[in-house]
Amino acid sequence: MKINLKTITKIQVILLAFLLLLSGCHLMDEDRILENEQTLEGFNESIQGEPTIAQQYSPTSDLTSIPSITPSVTELTYTPTTSQTDTPALTPTYTLSVSPIVLPFKVQSDSPANIQNFAHPQEGCNWSGVAGQVFDETGNAVKRVVVLIQGRYGNKNIDSITLTGLKTAEKYGPGGYEIYLGDQPISTNGTLSIQLFDLDANPISNVIPLITYDDCSKNLLIINFVFQQ
Repeated sequence: MKINLKTITKIQVILLAFLLLLSGCHLMDEDRILENEQTLEGFNESIQGEPTIAQQYSPTSDLTSIPSITPSVTELTYTPTTSQTDTPALTPTYTLSVSPIVLPFKVQSDSPANIQNFAHPQEGCNWSGVAGQVFDETGNAVKRVVVLIQGRYGNKNIDSITLTGLKTAEKYGPGGYEIYLGDQPISTNGTLSIQLFDLDANPISNVIPLITYDDCSKNLLIINFVFQQ
């Protein structure tokens, strides 16, 4: 705390008046006044000699007493490790294998046979067609087999289908079938084909090419199918 000169003078006057009152005198001799003045001067010197609050507190000295902390940093090192060994990829080898599809039925050994139309004697040579039977592994006739003939017969497209075992084909035996081609015999070689299917339209025989003749004695083509062993 800083005390200025004006404040000190006021304090000196107050103390002087206080001393006069204590002595009981209205006036003091020169020596007493001088003595009092010396007392005040000593008091003043004692006040001026005391350190101020600002002098008593030195933040610098306090701060120097705080120990300095130097942070230490430990360097971490990372070494990657491989837990698996790289294995070269294997290139697959593809082998194409073609296996012939073996279907249940094949052409009977003595078929086909080109004979004269006996099923429709009234038409005579004005009729031409394909007929036959289908037999299972025990030699019994099979009914409800789908028979399909496609191709060209002369200038006519043929796309005819029938079932084995129909009454209209009973003349060819049990499980017989018949497909009409035209009103005259025509010579063809491989323009017509026949194939068997089950009722789900799955083929059960290979496609068999047919041969017909321009001959009234060969206007009926008989072709039978048997089950393959």
